[in-house]
Amino acid sequence: MENHIKRQCSSLMPFNCGKANIEIYYCRDCKFESELRLLLKTHIEKYHVKAEPQEDYTIQTYFCKRCNFETHFSMKWLQHINKCMGKIRHITIYECKECPFKAKYRSTLQRHVLIHHLDEQSITWHECKECQYKTKYKLHLSRHITSQHSDEQSIKWYQCQNCSFRTKYEQSYYRHRSVFHLADHHIKWYECKQCPFKARHKVNLKTHVNAHHSNEQDIKWYECKQCPFKTKLSATLKYHILSQHLDERDIKWYECKECPYRAKQKAALKNHVVARHLNEQDIKWYECEKCPFRAKQKGNLKQHVNAHHLDKEEIKWYECNKCPYKAKLKRTLKSHVDACHMDERDIKWYECTMCPFKSKRNFNLKSHINTHHLDENEITWYECEKCLYKTKHRYNLKSHKCGVVK
Repeated sequence: MENHIKRQCSSLMPFNCGKANIEIYYCRDCKFESELRLLLKTHIEKYHVKAEPQEDYTIQTYFCKRCNFETHFSMKWLQHINKCMGKIRHITIYECKECPFKAKYRSTLQRHVLIHHLDEQSITWHECKECQYKTKYKLHLSRHITSQHSDEQSIKWYQCQNCSFRTKYEQSYYRHRSVFHLADHHIKWYECKQCPFKARHKVNLKTHVNAHHSNEQDIKWYECKQCPFKTKLSATLKYHILSQHLDERDIKWYECKECPYRAKQKAALKNHVVARHLNEQDIKWYECEKCPFRAKQKGNLKQHVNAHHLDKEEIKWYECNKCPYKAKLKRTLKSHVDACHMDERDIKWYECTMCPFKSKRNFNLKSHINTHHLDENEITWYECEKCLYKTKHRYNLKSHKCGVVK
């Protein structure tokens, strides 16, 4: 009755579908109010009726990709999308004068010209005042300052409302929402025309096509200025320079808060935290559809499927151009080439700073240090869940078999 009086007899404006006003539901025992009847019911069960809810509810949230708008109502979302997208009625196409490239936005064309058609002398560099970093893009300089030179208190964090994720960048926030919290039927997929691959983001599709379907002569190679290394991806070149050519003093290390581990890349630190320090219930597992295998990282699941569940004709083999050897994984082929075909003078040795040990592989050096030079409290132990066995090496734990219950 009270809700009826508030809705029908109060001075509030009556519900009007055309104006998209939403009916409000009120709690009789407190000041709680909600546009969703389901939320009101959940509130009453939680705070006023001491009983377990009868069933689990999932509240669908609808987002606008162009602005900050979000709602639980599909009709309200559709009205907003119609209004938001309606602002762009007449599309102007911006064409490049040097090549066939064209874009819907002037900023996209300017970016294209800056990347492909400007001489080194004509570029206006945006330089950091705190370090030697410089970039062609003002936005990249702003991001660099935020990530490298800003205090924790002065950063504006973008906090996800659906999980514990937070980021310094608005674009990363919206990307996270579209990847993890957008319903599948609302996702606009970018599909490859030459294979079943599809991606949520256009840039990922472009990367895929460049890596797998481009002719050798059409590929734009990113070449290292300090060695013969070249790659199809700019991100891979950046990682190469960071890992191979940057002075130790110029590296910004990402340090783990739980242990002495540190990494040159933020993604590597994130993977370490997921692998070592995340609670079992907080991990997002990637599960194999054909066997009980599961992995903490999507790439590991992909490697497992390639190694164990693909038919011979489906496997993409990486072949050595100097011998009949072939491998299912690119890094396995690289290890083979380094070990068997690389000239002794061209090998990059990973040397131990505490003894004469050296290795062709960084992994072996890490294993050596872990075995011989770390204090007992610094060692990361791999422990068996069923018995008291523990080891310094993950591969030893994988090969360990036991029948004793811990």
